Amino acid sequence: MKLETIKYQLAIFIRYAGDAFIYPFLALYFSHIGLDNSQIGLIMMILPLVAIFINPIWSTLSKNINSNRHFVRILSIIEAIAAVLLVHIGTNIWLIVLIVFIIGVVGQPIYILLDSILVTYARLENYEYSKIRLFGSFAYMVTVLFSGMIAAYSYKLAFIIGASLFTLTSLLITWIKPLDLDKDMLLEQKAQPKLLMKNKKYWAYVMVVTLTLSTMFVFDTYLPVFLKDLYGFGEAEYGYLMAGFMAFELVILLILSRVGKKIPNFYLYLVMILSLVIRFGIYALSQYTSIPIEVIVAVTMLRSIPISFSIYMMMVMITKLVAPFNVTFATTVMSSIRSIYTTILVLFGGYLTKDINNYKYWFLLGAGLAILTFAFIDYKNSMKVNENVLK
Repeated sequence: MKLETIKYQLAIFIRYAGDAFIYPFLALYFSHIGLDNSQIGLIMMILPLVAIFINPIWSTLSKNINSNRHFVRILSIIEAIAAVLLVHIGTNIWLIVLIVFIIGVVGQPIYILLDSILVTYARLENYEYSKIRLFGSFAYMVTVLFSGMIAAYSYKLAFIIGASLFTLTSLLITWIKPLDLDKDMLLEQKAQPKLLMKNKKYWAYVMVVTLTLSTMFVFDTYLPVFLKDLYGFGEAEYGYLMAGFMAFELVILLILSRVGKKIPNFYLYLVMILSLVIRFGIYALSQYTSIPIEVIVAVTMLRSIPISFSIYMMMVMITKLVAPFNVTFATTVMSSIRSIYTTILVLFGGYLTKDINNYKYWFLLGAGLAILTFAFIDYKNSMKVNENVLK
């Protein structure tokens, strides 16, 4: 294995480990300091709302794929500072809004920029993208085993550790060499928005990702407080739960890396949709009848399916659907559309779930939106074997 590949894997591991100390516990932290669900929804909405406007700006500023490295380095440091400030400003709602806004400006684009670098490196080196990205899942699985316990003991300590790992990520990105763009001259070209706008297959795929992966993240925004309100889950218990589905995610990724090339995308889409419908359906059912906590924990493991399947094929599919010079722009546009979707629903969910009896309606809505995915699948091409393989 090349040293550069190991550098990428290490950088991804450290970045996701830092994330696991902060972002899974944001909603619980806000609940911990006394905010209700409507306030939490308003604050959590800021992140995707900012992404709608800020992601295209970063894409425009990026001259080529190597420019992304510089942005990731700088933005990671600012994000680290903001994360530490968040747990030192008390309960002043306006200061919280300001800091979360800053986190949105600098933190939201990082994964887009980083994924663009990773998928381009993988293509240039003929290396499988998911074999690098799974180090992020492994980092999450390992980290949340104890980050939840640390958060339960002290949110300040948890966020400081996460911020330190973000800073370390910045240093690791500096250590990684710039990509050799001479291997593919198309990578040196500026993005061509008009070309992307005419790409119908790309837009259909954007809707598939939005109605599966984004629906999962949107409706899971209130999963920690749902489990807290109905089943008494605290930070440590939620950390253990996250470790469980992250371990399942890692197992799925390892399986896909071996047999995924033989599975048509349609079947991956089908399993993703069914996993969301089953999980959200059982969450909703728990307010109509008594559902044992063991069943809730078991179906929560299904959360691993949309994430792992998307990690395996999303960036590869974008790279196949759009020209090389449009990869970062296409990823950014997709993110902005997903952010609009997320912003509207997260805000709505905060007000809806302020009454704990309304969780059932929230999760039923999520199941319904997941079913809408069937309207946007490219059935002809998705039935082909090797459609999710980067060539």
